[in-house]
Amino acid sequence: MSSTAQVQQVAESLLNNPAVRVELATKLAKQYYGRYAQRRGSMVVDVVASAWRNYDRVEKHIVPAFEKSVRTPDLKSLAKGIPNIPGLRGGEAVAMQEAAAGLLRFAKEKRPATLNDDEKIVKAWAKYAEPFRFTTKSEPYVGSVKKIGPALFAYLRMRAGADAIKADVWVARVLEEHGATFKKATDVIEVTRYAEAVAEAMGVSRLVLDQMLWRGEWKITQHALDELEKTAAWKKFAGPYSRFLDRRARPADIYGPNGALDGWGMTFKHPGELWEVLARNMGGGMPPAVPKTLVELCGPRVESMPYPHGREKVLK
Repeated sequence: MSSTAQVQQVAESLLNNPAVRVELATKLAKQYYGRYAQRRGSMVVDVVASAWRNYDRVEKHIVPAFEKSVRTPDLKSLAKGIPNIPGLRGGEAVAMQEAAAGLLRFAKEKRPATLNDDEKIVKAWAKYAEPFRFTTKSEPYVGSVKKIGPALFAYLRMRAGADAIKADVWVARVLEEHGATFKKATDVIEVTRYAEAVAEAMGVSRLVLDQMLWRGEWKITQHALDELEKTAAWKKFAGPYSRFLDRRARPADIYGPNGALDGWGMTFKHPGELWEVLARNMGGGMPPAVPKTLVELCGPRVESMPYPHGREKVLK
């Protein structure tokens, strides 16, 4: 199969079996730039800290720690000194400071009209940096900063308003699950070129595809189990079931790490796969409403999503 034919096949697979539908991914892409509006220092902290770290920790601990340490979480506040943020790895704090300083230096040297307006600065830089996306170290303002490789460079551009995709190992994995093949799946440039081709074949922007791929993770989490316990479907089932436990039934008794049924610890690329596993158990008396409700709560990834509990209904 030719490379072009394979790309088209991957595009069709993503459109036919999306973990995150194009419509939802498009909404998320439109909101992506505004996530750090008037907080562009925090944006840089987020980007640098996101490397090889659970994003939940970045969003709930690292960024808030930075914002508590400064009066205004803008580029100037970050650029004027190396931040003291608990939990950072060696070199990350320096990279944050240097990246913020680089963006301000870009404004001074290349776009003086944007000085004193972080929103204009980051948007102008994101556009300026487009030709450097495959040769990031040659970009003199942010790409040359140690700790910022092609994936973080793309992520910063995305947060700053560019149409780009962060081709990290997760994106490569999801593309492979839909039929992509790579010489080296850890080669960010190779995966980026492939992903851009897939986005073009799908007729969507790079950022929309990024949201489809990056958020495309369906798995049972403790948060999902906590939310399941609050639902009518669970309450209707749990009352009778509790009689067999000598205590109030909890979702973890069924679907948790030591639960009675399959599902915990497994990751799926779209809700249908998770549903297939959970549905195996309905013959034993589990009412369908419970696993259907659980699937609705288990994905996609929820960071910064604008829906209650980060969810929208995915099963009818």
